[in-house]
Amino acid sequence: ATSWPVVSASFAPLAVLIAAGVAGASAADAANAGVAAALVLLTAHGWAAARAAQLKGWQLAATTSVAAGLGLVMVVLKNLVLHLH
Repeated sequence: ATSWPVVSASFAPLAVLIAAGVAGASAADAANAGVAAALVLLTAHGWAAARAAQLKGWQLAATTSVAAGLGLVMVVLKNLVLHLH
């Protein structure tokens, strides 16, 4: 799995999804918890990538905000698709 970054990146949201399900959350709430975990990871990876590119100040904030914005778009699209079906 270490040579498959997309697969290894899904472990934490999957763990959150399972933990929420075991804790008694509904399927929709557990899925939202998993998506929220993915959003946090995406934002953290955006920040780490910006730091690796040696960005500082407003450039670091802008890059991290774009990563978080993409995560929010993911959440909106997931909820939109679920409500359309």
